[in-house]
Amino acid sequence: MKTRSIISIAVVITMTLMLAACGSATASGNDANNVPDSNTGSNTDNGSNGNTDSNTNGNGGENGNGSENGNGSENGNGSENGNSGSNSQSNLTGSAEDILNQLLDELSNAGVHMPMAMPPLSVTDEFSQNTIGLSEADFAKLVVAAYSSQAAIATFAHQIIMIQAKDAAAAAEIKNLVSGSNGYDAMKWVCVIPQSVVAVNSGEYVLIVASYNEVVDAALIAFEAAAGTTGDAIKFFEHIDDGSDVEFGGGGMAPMLPIGIDD
Repeated sequence: MKTRSIISIAVVITMTLMLAACGSATASGNDANNVPDSNTGSNTDNGSNGNTDSNTNGNGGENGNGSENGNGSENGNGSENGNSGSNSQSNLTGSAEDILNQLLDELSNAGVHMPMAMPPLSVTDEFSQNTIGLSEADFAKLVVAAYSSQAAIATFAHQIIMIQAKDAAAAAEIKNLVSGSNGYDAMKWVCVIPQSVVAVNSGEYVLIVASYNEVVDAALIAFEAAAGTTGDAIKFFEHIDDGSDVEFGGGGMAPMLPIGIDD
């Protein structure tokens, strides 16, 4: 009996020591996830990455979200150097109507044939979805003015649009919206489709061109030359060479239809 008592006491002592060691290890593990007093990160006076008044890289700072280099800013997403960005250093100035007229004059002087193109007409929010691919709400939120020059009859798939946005960030957002699956409708003509449709932005301006490839290419060149710098051009609708179908923003397919010919 004495031997059994000694063994029982030894087992209890061993288990007690093991439980103590386990508890110590657990505490150490949790402490490892806490920021020590010497950390120069979050919530310190001298931290270069924390959320502090002197912070240059944290949220709200020069390089953080909502700042010069953060999301929604000059270098963040939807910004000057971000995804589908704009360039706030654009050389373009004036109204959307004036810039579109200058672009049309440039194309005409260069001998670019625009089938039965009419002078620019103002786009209102009521017709913005069908005309430029923006909902009434997005038009009211993002657009200062928009003008469209298109073929006089719907049997020619030709349209050039100039949009003046409220700022460069709004212009980048407009470009993304019109080039998306719920944006510009390249199938809106009667029995015809454009060979390609492209959207590009510079500063507070957005150009959309739907037409023959040579018109689209020439308009892009003229716009980029006038603007000096632009965001990435998005070609979101394009002919497929075999003539059987087309590819457009949402990735869907549709039957190929004849392009209007202006002889």
